[in-house]
This record gives sequence, structure tokens and C-alpha cells, in this order.
Amino acid sequence: MKFNGVILARLWALCAVSSVFSPVTAADDFQHYPAKPSPTVEAALCHLSSLHPVLSQLTSSEKVKPVDMVKIHELTYTLENALGTLQAALVETAERLEEVHKASERFDQKTVVEKSVEYRKLANQFISPVACD
Repeated sequence: MKFNGVILARLWALCAVSSVFSPVTAADDFQHYPAKPSPTVEAALCHLSSLHPVLSQLTSSEKVKPVDMVKIHELTYTLENALGTLQAALVETAERLEEVHKASERFDQKTVVEKSVEYRKLANQFISPVACD
């Protein structure tokens, strides 16, 4: 499966929405499932691309079956990890872009060049095609 820059805005919105979710605590009375880690943006995008359609399908009717609730509960752990990784990477990318912006206001060529290299490297994670297994 491939991703490109077209979905960057959607990812940004998704990560913004994800920030309102609070992590599950040990005090909850629910069984906790192991989540697949998303150590990189590529892994996070792959998890999102594979699990988002599953969640959409499981929640497409007005009444969700109990067995599907269990599946939903399980896959949301991995989705939360993926969104957390994307959110952190987007914040870092935005910070580098802001440094470029501020430096351009000061006509600071050295900083513009240095920070734009960092920004492009970070932004490329979101706009370069990703091959998922």
C-alpha cells in the first residue's frame, strides 16, 4: 500500500483529534491487549492504512456486535500508538518549519538553509510513498 502527500492534511487533523484521547489506565476494568508498536512514521502510516478500514467496517452499522467490540478494543491500541507517533513527528516537523519561517524573517540564510534541510527530511516521511507489507 502506498501513501503520498495528499493525505498529510487528513493525518494532521487525525492527530489533532487524537490528542483529546486520554491513555488507558491500569484502573480500568477492561482487558488490555498488546499493541503493535509504531516506532517510525512509516510503521505508523502502515498500521493506520491497514487498521483504519477494519475499524471503519466494524463500526459502519448502528449496532455493533459484542464480538466486534472486542476486535475494536484490541485494534485501537495499535491505532493509538500509530497516531501518537504521527503526532510527535508532525510536531517536530512543524517546529523545524517555524525555525525556517523565523529565520527567513531575519534574512538569516545560514539558519534557513540548515533548518530547511531538517524540515525536508522530516516532511518527506509524510509525503514519500510508503510500502507496507
